[in-house]
Amino acid sequence: MKHRRIPAVFLAVSLFFLSACSLPPVSFRLGERIMISCGDRTLTEREVRLTALQYKTEYEACYREFFNEDFWTMEAAEGLTFEEYVKEYCIFDELKSVLVLNGLAGTLNVYLTDVEEEEVKEAAKAYYDRLTEDELAFTRARLSDVEKLLGRYYLADKMVQQLIRDKRIEISEEESRVADIEVIRVKTETEAKALYERLKNGENFETLARENTLDERTAFSVSKGELINVVDELVFSLSTGEVSDIIEYSGSYYLIRVADSYNTLLSLSNKRNLLAELRYENWQSAYEEYAGSEEIRRNANLWAALDLKTDGDFPDADLFEGLRSNIEH
Repeated sequence: MKHRRIPAVFLAVSLFFLSACSLPPVSFRLGERIMISCGDRTLTEREVRLTALQYKTEYEACYREFFNEDFWTMEAAEGLTFEEYVKEYCIFDELKSVLVLNGLAGTLNVYLTDVEEEEVKEAAKAYYDRLTEDELAFTRARLSDVEKLLGRYYLADKMVQQLIRDKRIEISEEESRVADIEVIRVKTETEAKALYERLKNGENFETLARENTLDERTAFSVSKGELINVVDELVFSLSTGEVSDIIEYSGSYYLIRVADSYNTLLSLSNKRNLLAELRYENWQSAYEEYAGSEEIRRNANLWAALDLKTDGDFPDADLFEGLRSNIEH
């Protein structure tokens, strides 16, 4: 099954420290319920829930339109439900990375400036004011929690910039291009040739696809490098409106029409994804060397109580909207 690509919330990190050590449910020094800890750095339950809300709203905005069933309970990978997978390998891994990077920033004397701290406060206020009653109930957050969490993310990204400042981080428009295509798949070459002739005579591709293809879907958005080589080269050599020659692959015959050779919005999103991956590759080695000496702990009870399946008014709000121009370089 082909899924839409989802932009990473911020740091696309998969370091897989598998530690579920319990913490005391309350930090008596702070009067806070601590969920994740790394050395002397901690994340409260409310901060973790703010990051969880970001993933919850993004995935629900995408997947609920495709699945009638509750997608959170669907099997994902490694024997986990989709909810368990997102919690473990998205939310937890991301927040571990933020804590480790914050620790490394302290070691290297990297801090937020007064101006950056003001930017964080303004972004936090704008975000907090947009939260619905259901979102506030889910996160249990106060404005100060949003400020603290955004500050941690901003500092983590600043640390990443330190680690990659001498690296070449560029992705071209061609490398990030996403095209919209329409596809007809039939069983025999005879069928494909007959349809190809009808297209040459001016019949509508979309109509023929809907009436003749073997697949339920006929329209797709594909990024460069996503298809097998021969098809990828063909698709990305065609201009908008052009139709491919007949393609034989794995016992079927295909005709492909390029509806839009450059989907602007999806190409920009893909470029952000590719840049994030490239940035990750460039700072990963330095990060892992430092992270290897860090012990990550979490409160097993609070973690188990984090439920992404809650119903209510959860619009697709962006925790990082007010800082996008600063944390995406």
